[in-house]
Amino acid sequence: MRSKLDKASEELLKYVDETFGFVSVSKLSVELGVKTGLSIWDPFWFRRLVALALEGYIEAKVYREGDEVSIRFRRKDGRKR
Repeated sequence: MRSKLDKASEELLKYVDETFGFVSVSKLSVELGVKTGLSIWDPFWFRRLVALALEGYIEAKVYREGDEVSIRFRRKDGRKR
């Protein structure tokens, strides 16, 4: 069962659904911070991206090169824009 989303997560989901390709945490943190009036601290938004991915709202893919790890987030295929 999915949890009810708070204002920040709803805005984040909307942002991801309207973005072409993968999202940039640093870019979205500034845009959504201004839009929502909430913290623009990157980990604040990154945790919400991870939660949305774990709950099945968005897609996440991990890329690893030795000790270098990156996670890319994007809307799920088939979701409306």
